[in-house]
Parts: sequence; C-alpha cells; structure tokens
Amino acid sequence: MYQSSGCRSRKCFSFLLCQPAPVSLSLEGVVYSIDQTYQWQSSTNDIDWTNITDATLSSYSTTVATSTYFRCLVTCSGSTSESISTLVTVAPFNQVAVVGNSVESICAGESVSLSVTGASEYSWSPATGLNQTTGATVIANPTETTEYTITSTNVGECSTSATITVIVNPLPPTPVISSNSPLNVGETLNLTAEVAPAEGYVLNPNSGVSFIDISATGEPIVAISDDSRHLITIPAFTFNTIEYTSALVSANGYFVFGSNTTGTTNNFTNLQLPTTIFATTGSSAGVCAFWDDLFPTTESSIVTETIGNVYIVQWNLFKPYDLRTAPESITFQIQFNLATGQINLVYPDVFVDNATYNFGASATLGLNYSGTEALQYSYNTASLQNGQSLTYTPKEYIYSWTGPNNFTSDEQPSLANVTLNAKRHLYFSTFQ
Repeated sequence: MYQSSGCRSRKCFSFLLCQPAPVSLSLEGVVYSIDQTYQWQSSTNDIDWTNITDATLSSYSTTVATSTYFRCLVTCSGSTSESISTLVTVAPFNQVAVVGNSVESICAGESVSLSVTGASEYSWSPATGLNQTTGATVIANPTETTEYTITSTNVGECSTSATITVIVNPLPPTPVISSNSPLNVGETLNLTAEVAPAEGYVLNPNSGVSFIDISATGEPIVAISDDSRHLITIPAFTFNTIEYTSALVSANGYFVFGSNTTGTTNNFTNLQLPTTIFATTGSSAGVCAFWDDLFPTTESSIVTETIGNVYIVQWNLFKPYDLRTAPESITFQIQFNLATGQINLVYPDVFVDNATYNFGASATLGLNYSGTEALQYSYNTASLQNGQSLTYTPKEYIYSWTGPNNFTSDEQPSLANVTLNAKRHLYFSTFQ
C-alpha cells in the first residue's frame, strides 16, 4: 500500500474464475479528492503494463478469459501511486459430456452402462442403483426412473455437470394362454395370449403433426371468461385404458376427462405433474396442453370439431394474463385420434414477445394420469417452438411366440393354424 500527497491507493480484491467469466474490480476504502483520477492497467506478467481504454473510474468490470494481472494508478495533486497488483486466475475448464444417450430405458431388474467424458475425475449422484459413484463409467440398476447428475471439479474448484436419465419400465404382466386344445395329430392349433390393457404413453416431442385450424369451422364453447371451466360431451375416447364420453375444458389451457364439477380452487396457477387439483369431485385424468394463467379477449375462442377420426379441441388467440393488453397471443390445440388413441398437442404460435412467457416458459405441458402418476413434458420452461407438436402414443404389448423345432412367431396377440407333429409338442408364449 502506498501513500502520496495525502491520497491513498488501495489494494484490489482477488478472484478465481471459471473460463469465461465476468469480474468486477474495485479499490478498498477509496478516499475521494476533487482532482483525483484513476487509470486501470492490465498485464500478463506483472511487469509490463498497458492502460485499459475507458477504465478511469474507481472500479472496473470486464470478462476475463485468461489469467491476467490488474492494478490501478491513482493520481492526486500531480502525484501518482499504484495499487497492489491483483492476479485474476482463470482455472482450467473441463466440460462434462455424455457418451451415448442422455436418456436410457431399461426394464425393471436390468442394468445399463453409463459413461461420460471431458474431464479426469467425476462424481455421480444420487448413489442409488450405482455400482460406484466415481469414474467415467458406472453401472446403473435403479428400481425406478432416476436422473443422475455427473459433476467434475478441477483444481481451481470450477465445476461442470451433465445429467443422464435412466427410465425404468415395469415388467408386463404374465399373459394368460388359451387354445383350442386338445387336438389330434396333424390338426392345427390356435393360441391366444391375453393380458390387461397396457397403461401409460410414449412421448415423441417432435412428431411433425400438422395444425388443423378449426377456428372458423369448429363448434364454439359459449361464455368463456377468465378462469372459466366448461363441461362438454366428447366422442368416446380411451385415455390410459379408461373410456370417457365427457370432459371439462378450462380457459387456462387444460382438459380433464370425466364429469367433474366446474368449481375448483387456484386452477389459474399451474403446477408440476402429477397433481390432484383437477379432481374437485371427479377425475384427475387430463391433458395439460398449455396450463397457464391465460386470459380470453373478445377475439379468443375455444372450439371443438371432429374431422375424420380426429377430435380436436382448440384454444384460439389467448393471452398470458399479465400480457392481456399486449398485441401478441397464443393458439394451440389437442388432437385426439379416435382410432389409434394417440394424443397430439400442436403449437402453431406460442410466441408473445416476452421471455417470461414465450414458448411455454410459464406453463405446464403433459399428461396427468392421476393424482400420483403423470408424463410431464415441461414445467415453467421455454421448451416449445412455433410449429412444434408433441405426440403421446398409448403403450402396447409386443408378443413373441416360441416353440419346438426352433419355431418362432411375432403374430399379435393370437397365433392361428399351428401344425402339431405330435401331442407331446407344447408351444410357449414369451412376453415383451
């Protein structure tokens, strides 16, 4: 520390940065004088110094990519003193990268090898289902769907991380086999495997399904208003193995199956899925197409229409409540395929020129099976793009038949006209 003509320069604070990163430098306890001036300088070796352009205040902010020394020259009454130089160290930065898929799917009881690269040391968490919590490769055998976080910390305490999700699919139920046995030698055998319907859906987040605009042709739901909910009759549709013929449609962008009452509390505040908030007196099963605090203007509408095998519910020209006087609005729809059971969420326009609300940044999207089970796509995340579609396909069982003499078949789920060579030959069904 130096003193000169009653003016004192001060020691700079020091920093350890992870590349690249901003830094703010200042002088401790600056004693101001009318004719006092400042000039910040930088150096790569603490010997050769260069003035920093426009850095003439008592503090200085910049982004540092490589290790650099800084100091400040303080001039007062024609006399100049220099602060103690400060080294801003930029630690090496190792980015952790996933080797292979960031989402792996296994059946219950199976294991999967997970690997990362980009650094020399890694820490995995949680430890549940892992054979070890360090190293570039681990074996995971979780009993339920788990997201693993892999972190690398270098000597400078700069850390990066990546995530890998292991989806654990439950084993299917054991099939019940029936046949037209007993038969005589040379007669044909018919086999059928029966199981309870499969629950759940498989998500394709970029399915390329086209928007079918029904704003001018669909049947409008009357008297929509802020936070209103409306009971409607729908074509028979099976959702998660249960058939429904009625539903509740909300002005806040969600659709609930079954004959619920229209009253509920706080339905304008979107939540993570699963949730029980929909089930005031009935079902929690529903589709969150764009659950948010939405506001219908005089131009807004909710319309329904069946085109071929597709039943469509469309929210047209809604606005986020906080942007209800802004010019931008959003339009989206649900397409229920009555033949295949697929559910398409289609988003032709979800941009409102506000980062807080653009592309679903304040909304919940996904399927709510019940109060305890769901398949959520996103929550308060800008996860969408204009023109994007999400397709939910009902899960289905795949049957694989095997028998003597290397017999195999993938007929679903019945196997007809199987020729028996002798009564002792038996055919078995395996299940996937």
